[in-house]
Amino acid sequence: MTRTAFPTLARLVGDTDEFFDAHFDREPHFNGGTDLATLASLADFDALLESGWLAAPTMCAMYRNGIPIDRDRYTQGPTRVEPEEFDRDGGGLVVPDAVLELFDAGASVRLRRAEMQVPRVRELCAGLGRELGHGVRANTYITPPNSVGLTPHYDGRDVFVVQTEGSKRWELTSPEIPMPLLMFNPANRRQDRGPDVVFTLTPGDILYVPRGWTHTVTSLGQTSMHLTLAVRRTVHYHVAMELLERLIERPSIRGGLPVGYDPGETAESELEFIRAEINALLDEVGADGVERILTQLRDSTLDGGPKTRFTERAGAAGNELVALDPSVVVEAVQPDLRVVMGGRVVDVPDLLAPGFELLAAGEHVALDDLADESVDPVLSRTLGERLVAAGVLRVAGAA
Repeated sequence: MTRTAFPTLARLVGDTDEFFDAHFDREPHFNGGTDLATLASLADFDALLESGWLAAPTMCAMYRNGIPIDRDRYTQGPTRVEPEEFDRDGGGLVVPDAVLELFDAGASVRLRRAEMQVPRVRELCAGLGRELGHGVRANTYITPPNSVGLTPHYDGRDVFVVQTEGSKRWELTSPEIPMPLLMFNPANRRQDRGPDVVFTLTPGDILYVPRGWTHTVTSLGQTSMHLTLAVRRTVHYHVAMELLERLIERPSIRGGLPVGYDPGETAESELEFIRAEINALLDEVGADGVERILTQLRDSTLDGGPKTRFTERAGAAGNELVALDPSVVVEAVQPDLRVVMGGRVVDVPDLLAPGFELLAAGEHVALDDLADESVDPVLSRTLGERLVAAGVLRVAGAA
C-alpha cells in the first residue's frame, strides 16, 4: 500500500508508509501543524448547547478532576414532548447556564458523537473509516485552563487526537496489557511508573495513541478543546465470537454431560468432543460464511450507527420537506417561539422560529431551512428530525 491510498489518513499522520511501518498498533505518533485546527470550534459546541436539545448522559457529560459530576446539577428532566431515546439512560436535557457555571468552576465537558453534529468532523470520520475499513467516531473534550478532565486511563481503541483550541499536555505510558479491548482505569496499578513520553499539543497538532497506552491529559493556560477520533476496529476475537454464536445451533453441543461425571476422568474426552464440534462448525461455515461475517462486522461499524427514529418512522432521508402535524398549533413566534401539541407546550428551540413561522402559515419547509442562515444546516436538520420523531412535524405527503 502506498501513501496515495490513504489521503484522509495522510492529513492526520503525514507519511502513511512510515506510520504503518513504525507506529500503527505499536507506538504513539505526533504530527504537528496540520490543516485540521479548524476541524471543530467552540462556536460549534455553543450552537449545539444553545439548541436546547443536548441530552445527558447520552450526548454530554461533565467531569472535575476525573470524577463524573452528578448530571442533576446540569440537566433538567424531560418536560417537553420529545423522542423517548433522549431520556433512555435516566438523564435529561442539558441546561446551558448550569454547564457554563460548572465549567467556570473547573469542570470539563465531554460531547459524544461529534461526527453527528459537525459536518467537517463527519466528512473526516467517514473518509478515514473508508480508508481503514473500520468505523470512526468522534468525541469532543472542552477543558478549562490548567485542569485535568478524565483520570489516567487507557482506551480499547486506537485514537487520533486533534487539538483545535488552546493547548494540552499528554503524558503517555506504554501498555501493561497487550491490545486491550475495553477501557480501564489503571491509576492504582501505575503509581510507580512515570510517563514514557510526553507531548504538548497546540491547534492543528495530531497525536496517534495506540490502544492500551495510559494517558493523562492536562490543559495549559487557557480553555482547551480537542477531538478524539476513535477507530472501531474489528479484531479476530469478534470473528471468533460470531462463529461461536453459531455453535449453539448444533443439537449435539446442547447435550448435557453424563450424570455423576468425574471432572478428571471426563476432561480429555470433553476436550476432544468440543474440538470436533468446533472443527465441524468451521467446515460447515467455510470461507464463504466467514466472508459474510467479515462483511457484516465491517458494515456495522461503517454505517454510522443505528437508524434514527426519524428514518424508522418516516422512511425518509436527507433534506426532506416537512409540515406541522395537525395536532400542533404555533401560538407565537416572537419574541419567543411557543408551540402547543395536544394541549401541552412543546419546548422548541427559538432558533427554529423562522421555519415555524412558515409552517404556521401552512407552508412546507426543508429540514435544512428550519433555522435561519446563520445556523449550520446539519444542526437544523438534526433538530427537525427529532421533532418529526416526537410527532411535532411530519414529512410532507406522509399519512
